[in-house]
Parts: sequence; C-alpha cells; structure tokens
Amino acid sequence: MVAGPARSYPRGVADRSSSPFGAFADVRDLRVGDRERDAAQAELVRAYAAGRIDADELEERLGVAAQARTALELAGAFRGLPGAAARVATAPARARGAALARGADRAAIRVHAATFAGANGGAVALWAVAGAGAPWPLAVLLPSGALLAGHVAVRRRVRRALVSRRGPTLGRPQRRAGA
Repeated sequence: MVAGPARSYPRGVADRSSSPFGAFADVRDLRVGDRERDAAQAELVRAYAAGRIDADELEERLGVAAQARTALELAGAFRGLPGAAARVATAPARARGAALARGADRAAIRVHAATFAGANGGAVALWAVAGAGAPWPLAVLLPSGALLAGHVAVRRRVRRALVSRRGPTLGRPQRRAGA
C-alpha cells in the first residue's frame, strides 16, 4: 500500500480521526447558526433529563453551546455524552429528509386522488353516454374509493405516530419566530 500525503491540521488539532463526526471531520471547521445551537441545547436538556449530567454541568454546557461559532466548538459541549454530537450534526440532514418525505407523501395522495377522480369520472361519463342502464361504474368506484380512503387513513396514522414518538417537527414543520 502506498501512503497518501501527510495532512496538516490547524494548530491545536492533532488528529481528526477521534472526531464525533467520523469521516466527515472537515465539517468541524464549518460555522454553526442559531438552528444548530438550538438543537444542541435541546440535546443537552435531554441528557440532563436522562440523568447523564447534573444541573451545574448542564448550565456550563449550555453556555458552551450558546457561544459556539464552529461545529468543533459545538462538539465540545458534548464531550462524554454518547452519540449526542452526531445527532446534532446530522439534525439538518434528517430535517431535510423529513421534509422530502412529507412532500413525497403529499404528492402520492394528490396522484391517487387525481387517478380516482379521472378513472371514476370517465366511468360515470361512459355509463351516462351509453344509456345509463345498470350502475356498473360502482364496480370501479367502490373499490378505488376504499383504496383512497385507506391510503389517507394510513398516512394520518403514520404521521400521528411520528409526531407522538419524535415530536411535532416531523409531522409538520414549525415556523421559527421572525421567519
């Protein structure tokens, strides 16, 4: 095996392999914003509620998180807490994934409803044009209506389960004050 060129790191950072960000160690140099600091503070409160840190340590770590300008500084608030830094670091990607899933779910319902309306509207129109004998469009309307109703019911049940398990941000995006 051929070794690659030696990497130089900023002064004071000897080895990035021990980063809570793993292979994405360069993420540590990125600036963080209010959303990341808020997520970090919420994660620290959860660690306090779980009994991993005491009230004085919570206060100290909240101060570190509030003052953090980079991901490296923010990760310092999580020293000794299992997995907390990784959860905070991946929170924006998980939020984007949840937003994409909500959009795909809405699109699937729209397509299903449009297909229902088109197929059943066409069947009723054909039935009316053909002389309106026995109501054969019901053979299309009832099963497809049951499928659409089932799709909507499952969608609501899943969304409610996610909201109750993970909090309201997965079910519906929350608006930030001043946004």
